[in-house]
Amino acid sequence: MICVSTRDIKSNLKPWLAMRLRMNHRQSGVDSNERDIRVFTDFLDRRRIQSVNGTSLLRFITYLKDERTNCGGSINRKLSSLRSFFRHLRFVQVDGAQQFPIRELPRARDPYSGPMVALEPDEVKRLFGSMEIDTTLGYRNMLIYSLMYRLGLRISEVSGLNVADVNLDENLITIHGKGAKTRVLPLVDGLVAQLKTWLRKRAKLLNADTLEALFISRKGKRIANRTIQENFKKCLSPLGKLSLDKVTPHSLRHAFASHAIEGECNLVVLKHIMGHSCISSTQIYLHPSMGMLRKAMNDHLASEVVGNLIDNGVGSASLNNTRRQRRKAA
Repeated sequence: MICVSTRDIKSNLKPWLAMRLRMNHRQSGVDSNERDIRVFTDFLDRRRIQSVNGTSLLRFITYLKDERTNCGGSINRKLSSLRSFFRHLRFVQVDGAQQFPIRELPRARDPYSGPMVALEPDEVKRLFGSMEIDTTLGYRNMLIYSLMYRLGLRISEVSGLNVADVNLDENLITIHGKGAKTRVLPLVDGLVAQLKTWLRKRAKLLNADTLEALFISRKGKRIANRTIQENFKKCLSPLGKLSLDKVTPHSLRHAFASHAIEGECNLVVLKHIMGHSCISSTQIYLHPSMGMLRKAMNDHLASEVVGNLIDNGVGSASLNNTRRQRRKAA
């Protein structure tokens, strides 16, 4: 049986990560790779697996799905890290790696979840109305969520913004997206004034004069994604039930895209704004909202025809008499 020892896997992890950094992979991506492989090695340790084979990988996938309840996308990301790592093991000629069947592993798939559903405009309005903006940190939080909704930003994109990325002379902002890709977006009405106000408030925070981050935490560091998520939950608490079962900061990005489609935004333009690498990622928002469905059905001739009949008290007997009269006339 073809096997790779657990000891070889552990001893080659750090050299592989260092090599990826030397090959100009982003630190965030390398950190993600390390977390994925650590999940795998922790699994091997708990199961006391000394030699890894195809069966071990299948057991690992079962563990991810059943015990960690990972979705298909999360499982596939870990498998992608493992495939890349085993390519490195083959390159450095680790025993058993050359014939190891990891390339044959199928991708995990999630069941179809239906079209992308977003918050309704009035729900977004209620959300921003619930935010406390009188304090410096409250104003910071409002601006973070405003950028996510009005520019369609990811949470990592807004937390990764630097002061230098904001060009208030030309009303532009530079976004650092996935895969080290950058895009420049215009600052829409209102955001320029909000950013100017924030920069004045920011100057009073700890380490503001030395830190390049646009958004600073209470402790004088770049704000963390986890902090943005936790503060968002506090904004949701007074709102009660919403149309979505689960609402996160990323829901603001979905809402931006869906509302742009409702406003008949060009799909290619929306793709650039969102920072998608392919148009298929943007097309998930091509579905009618409940408001659009309701308007289409209310505007349909059927509403007038049947509605008038019912409003005038015409029942089934009258409709049947009308049909018989038409058949006789024919």
